[in-house]
Amino acid sequence: MGLVGEVRQNTPMESTTCENCHYPREGSYCPQCGQNNRNYQRSIVPMLGDLIRETFDVDARVFKTLKLLLFVPGELAAEFSRNRRARYVNPLRLYLFISVIFFLLLSWLTEPQFPFANAVDPESFEENIEDPIDNEDILALRQVLSAERFERAAELIEKPDGPLQKQILLKIDELLDNNDEPLSAAERFGIGQLIDAIADPGMMMNNFLDNLPFAMFFLLPMFALILQLIYFRCHKYYVEHLVFATHLHSFTFLIYTVLLLTPAEVNRPWLQSIIDLSGSILLTCLAIYHIIALKRYYAQSWLNSCLKFTAQMMIYGLFLLPTSAVAVILLSFATL
Repeated sequence: MGLVGEVRQNTPMESTTCENCHYPREGSYCPQCGQNNRNYQRSIVPMLGDLIRETFDVDARVFKTLKLLLFVPGELAAEFSRNRRARYVNPLRLYLFISVIFFLLLSWLTEPQFPFANAVDPESFEENIEDPIDNEDILALRQVLSAERFERAAELIEKPDGPLQKQILLKIDELLDNNDEPLSAAERFGIGQLIDAIADPGMMMNNFLDNLPFAMFFLLPMFALILQLIYFRCHKYYVEHLVFATHLHSFTFLIYTVLLLTPAEVNRPWLQSIIDLSGSILLTCLAIYHIIALKRYYAQSWLNSCLKFTAQMMIYGLFLLPTSAVAVILLSFATL
């Protein structure tokens, strides 16, 4: 027995070569590329069994992730800092999945409107417009607009109605005519966008909604930077702040997805009161969730967490709208 045990002890573990990267592999997974040792050149029944097992394994990670995300604020980021990642969905993948659902619903369930479309009474401009007006009155615009946009402006000028749009176009043409300096590419782009907004007020908001997901994705690093500045004494790496920000935004998009799916107006007053109250409760829960997440992840007092939550939201609010607007404009410019 001793000789047999000694032989078994000195026998090396059976080693094979990974078919994917040709690296020596011991066990079920290759230490170099991660590919498993399953052979899919076999009958359909065992393959379906493996597929079901892998599917339920992914679902288990999804359930674990959502459980912590919804009910234990800040714990997912804490698990990441503890280097426990395999049991949960990747933070970036989770954020992309939830945000895509939110922005799809936002585009489907909302009707974009130009914010200043009804701000001025168009009839007040009728007396200031000479009649008739044709495209010869906007020759300065012809020099800066593409043929398609100038044709759109000419159609607005020639319409018998729409005095407000005509007045704006004539004013732009007058300013361009009095300008002696050449326009930059950004100024030409802005004038073109303005013409589009005048011709189709909903187009500008549609472009904004189309590019808003990308703008919010770019705002994540800024949010994490604010966290790093506020919690500079916590000795956490920027990536850890970024993961925390990603989970927080994922939860925020979940809350706003529920709000989008809630009907805005109903005929029954009592039901409308319940809906309005539910929306207020959800937004209050979002703020409370944020504070609890800060408290758990950064391990500071409740007072510090509340104060830093207020400071963080004030700083983020100052940059949110202008930064998202600039990001949307740059993205629109890049796709021209």
